[in-house]
Amino acid sequence: MSTPTETIIKNKIDLVKDYVNKNQLNNAEDILNDLLQEDPASIESLVWLALVKKMQGDFKSAIILTTKASNIVPNNTDILNLIGLYSMDFGDDAKALDIFKKSKQINSNITAIIGMSTLYWKLDKRTSAINILEESISKSKDYRIPMKLSAMQFEEKMYCQSIENACKLFLGVEDYGIMNNLKTPFADSLFYLDKDTFPFSDNNDVIISSIEKLLDDGSEYRNLKNGFFKFVFKDFKGDIFKDTKEKIFDEEFISDYINSNFDILNDNYFIKYLSSDLLLKRLKNSLICCHHIENIYTQTRKHLLSKIFIDKLSIGEEEHKLLSALCIQCDYNGYVWEITDKEKREIKNLEEKINEDLKLADDININEVLILACYKPLLNNSSLVNYLSKKLIDTDEINYEVIQSLILEPLSIRENNDHIKSFNKVKDKTSLEVMNMYKEHPYPKWKGIYYLPSEINVYQTYYDKDLTEKNDPNIQKEILIAGCGTGQELVTASKIYSNSNITAIDISLPSLCYAYKRAKDNDVNNFELIHMDLLELINFEKKFDIINCSGVLHHMNDPELGLKALISCLKEDGYLNIGLYSRVARENITKLRKLILENNLNNTQESITKIRKSIILGYDEYKPFNHLLNVRDFYSFNEMQDLLFHPRELLFNLEEISDLLERNNLEFIEFDNKYKKVKDIYHKNYPKDKKLRSIQNWSEFENRHPLTFLGMYQFFARKIKH
Repeated sequence: MSTPTETIIKNKIDLVKDYVNKNQLNNAEDILNDLLQEDPASIESLVWLALVKKMQGDFKSAIILTTKASNIVPNNTDILNLIGLYSMDFGDDAKALDIFKKSKQINSNITAIIGMSTLYWKLDKRTSAINILEESISKSKDYRIPMKLSAMQFEEKMYCQSIENACKLFLGVEDYGIMNNLKTPFADSLFYLDKDTFPFSDNNDVIISSIEKLLDDGSEYRNLKNGFFKFVFKDFKGDIFKDTKEKIFDEEFISDYINSNFDILNDNYFIKYLSSDLLLKRLKNSLICCHHIENIYTQTRKHLLSKIFIDKLSIGEEEHKLLSALCIQCDYNGYVWEITDKEKREIKNLEEKINEDLKLADDININEVLILACYKPLLNNSSLVNYLSKKLIDTDEINYEVIQSLILEPLSIRENNDHIKSFNKVKDKTSLEVMNMYKEHPYPKWKGIYYLPSEINVYQTYYDKDLTEKNDPNIQKEILIAGCGTGQELVTASKIYSNSNITAIDISLPSLCYAYKRAKDNDVNNFELIHMDLLELINFEKKFDIINCSGVLHHMNDPELGLKALISCLKEDGYLNIGLYSRVARENITKLRKLILENNLNNTQESITKIRKSIILGYDEYKPFNHLLNVRDFYSFNEMQDLLFHPRELLFNLEEISDLLERNNLEFIEFDNKYKKVKDIYHKNYPKDKKLRSIQNWSEFENRHPLTFLGMYQFFARKIKH
């Protein structure tokens, strides 16, 4: 039974915890100082006060307080680890390393192991960093060890080992966030491996199961674009190209071979590989973002069109599966792939035949429908839509998947407008132009799971500890996504702040309908969608703790008016997360947009196809833009449209952003945590700028590294307190 004094102390500590959770740090500090006056040796009070000091940015005091606590209980590894972590925050890596070593000697705990490995890596002692994790991996089931080890092994080109450790997690952990952190080392390792050095030669099911988990989430991660493709094709050259000395899989080589020797498809040997379960899943679940692989499928599509419609030949089960997956991919990318004039004529004739068959017969050739769906959307043919909708009961699983993806889902998305509220009419001329652009093409299309784990929380910051703690996902907040598009940011925010209320607005009603569907697909419920112009927020009564506005202001007639509208509904202690295009990073895009205007190209399927072909083939005036081959936008019609034909696009530099914030009484906090690696490099170059807030330094940094903000500047700002 506790004494009255113990009860009082416990109640005071509970109050401290409450103050810390609410970020009322001064109140917490006052209570803890009173407790330490009564009992200077109180471990709990010392540790909590150290945390408060750390949250206030006073790392030196945090270290002193935890050191005092450690002197009282010398072998307490939890307290030692706190000293190590605070020392890292303070920049004293040598002391942090010594502390973690001491902690690990007492008992082999995870925090000390991870801390030591991180510091060894930071100090460029990479072998030591890897060794300490390898020594610990068999002794601990903690997911952080194989996850960190896999990433480090990849960086050191230890691809087999990287895959092995990634697979251990993929097969043993269901947490999507953990898998998300493993995408880079796992997929890149697959890509870089020579076919003769693939691990698990007797147990490739391990790799296959891991790849399937990634493909199931609809991932379009750049590293996945062809890593698994190489894995599936690892025996391909040995089987088909017996005379070649080339050992490493090369999608360009395969693509060129198809172009020069089309008989490979007629032999159905190549089709066997294209019809593998993994490649079919890839086609159906995510965008193909490699022009060589795109060429393979474009040629395959042409081959199947000729075989089915021109030669009137039947196709086998494998070809049917491939055709079904192929039409889902073509619909997903907005039919951005090149079509020859001959194919256009054949498709026109094919559609006329199908329409005649619909009038005359009770049944039609499903393979003809599928090949048609590889070239144009089925939704545009109302007679065919009605026919397929009625045939659902009689159709097999493969055909049903096509009907579901190409017809039923888009129709259900259109019906979601009943779930969308409306706030005032769109009046601004530029806003109306932008709204009309997205009317037919919601941007961007996406599938699967979309959110980041708390470990890489985009709302959580790197150096601003006050902001980090304020954005604790456990604290209920009002969050606004201003310009939510098709819902990616909405789903991200909802998964991180599951107990908060999220309001998401957008100028495009079709995009909001799409967002509603994807939010429900991801089991998101804590949101409200409103169709409105961002400018109308000036008349909005609700106030928000966090406002995320990414990629919107630079498409407005007057971005500053948009910013003022955002500020008008921001709480006094609230934060803005803003995304703006960089003039430096988008210099080449600006040149390409100018070239498009000079060539009188307009926003059509034909023009976008022509531009893509010119870049892929490296035509003289388009050679400077071949970097787009590595950009996801290049592989989708909707995204190419947004990239090159947006009716309004303004660009900024950092000085202009600084002036914009100053005029509106806003303080620049720091760049979004997705730039963590960039921040590390910056910090090495500018060690005196502890909080990374010098706009002048960042401007110098960007000039030296012009592609740093290729996506956009994504940063936090807050109201200046008077």
